[in-house]
Formats: sequence, C-alpha cells, structure tokens
Amino acid sequence: MKGSTIGTETKECGKETDYCYNGTADISTFSKFQKAGCNTVICQFHANKCFDQNVSGQQLTFCCCNTGDLCNGGAVTDSGSLFDRGLSVLKGLVSAGKK
Repeated sequence: MKGSTIGTETKECGKETDYCYNGTADISTFSKFQKAGCNTVICQFHANKCFDQNVSGQQLTFCCCNTGDLCNGGAVTDSGSLFDRGLSVLKGLVSAGKK
C-alpha cells in the first residue's frame, strides 16, 4: 500500500504502477502551493528522486517515490539518504493560476 501526504491528508495509490508524488511551488514570499497524489506518468522517468520543472515560466519541484508507505513525507535534502528517509518536495514555483 503506497500513499502520499501533505499536512494531515493521506491518499492511497490504487495502481501498482503508481508513484507517490509531492509538488511544491513558492507563489509569493508568504504563500506556498503544494499538491500530492499518485501518478504513473509524471514520475515515469523520475522514479525515486526529485526534479525541477518549469511550468508557465514558474519553477515547480516534484519528488516521486514508490519505496513504501508515505515515502514522500519528511524533509528532503540532496543527499543519498533520500531513499532511507523518504521523499518530499523541494521548493519550486508555479503560476498562481495553475490550480
């Protein structure tokens, strides 16, 4: 059973091919956009790692994992210990209109 979490909400991934993903973006100095869920396509080429994506000129950071329950929870660093501690999202940006 794989799942993802942001805050207090948890979602279980339904398909064996799904990865937990967690994406964040700084919309302003005081506002952060976060989204988590399960997806096969987004994480297809980024399994068990974090990556940055430019969306409409804004930087968005995704982390993808399928190594265990709630594997994208916790703090993320760039060290190899990501897999041991789980993955979450690094900072990034998306436009405020993308929701």
